[in-house]
Amino acid sequence: MKETSYAFPAPIADAMIRALLEGRKSQIRVPVNNRKWMQVYDGIDYANGADFMGPGIYHPTVIKRGIEQPGPEMFGIYSSDGEWGIPSPLGAPGDRVRFREAWGKTYEPIHWDGGCATNDGTVRYRADYVPVGAIIGPKPEKWRSSHTMPRHLSRISREIVSVRVERVQEISNKDAKAEGAVLSERIKNLQCWHASYRAGFASLWNRAYLPESWCENPLVWVYEVK
Repeated sequence: MKETSYAFPAPIADAMIRALLEGRKSQIRVPVNNRKWMQVYDGIDYANGADFMGPGIYHPTVIKRGIEQPGPEMFGIYSSDGEWGIPSPLGAPGDRVRFREAWGKTYEPIHWDGGCATNDGTVRYRADYVPVGAIIGPKPEKWRSSHTMPRHLSRISREIVSVRVERVQEISNKDAKAEGAVLSERIKNLQCWHASYRAGFASLWNRAYLPESWCENPLVWVYEVK
């Protein structure tokens, strides 16, 4: 078993962290970011005619001393002719994902007879301060990026149950709800309603990536976690 860290795209990060904490998110979709793979559609690699396989275990071809031989074991998607493979970015079933999020510290004064100092800092998580009006304590002067979060400060981890690859628009209403999509949410101080959980997920996807990325229907990794 291995562990990877993951941070949601900034525009939807706080909403997704809250969905995890509230037990509303058990699926994660991540774009398959690889130019070679973008030529693949419905199982056919139009670049060289080879079918793709997986997700599963494969051994990429490596060359040692001029001789081709199987490389180290990897988990991901790969071509049936062994020409190329793409490792799963979050891991394989049984691996764990540790989530990073925007964070900061507040420093409260400590008083004693004859003096005053500050403590070492209380860790705060930005997702806890939303929706607006949530009162859980003082705010840090500045929020730090999720990418700067040390591993020991991460408060959420999940185990990967299954991995598959599909087009983002293949998501069902049930799966969209499992992604943490909602029927009503505030976007830029406006209350928005969605006709279905699937429509709510499409809105999340467009905010997380490019505005037209849902319409482009990219290939995605689908992780089920618990």
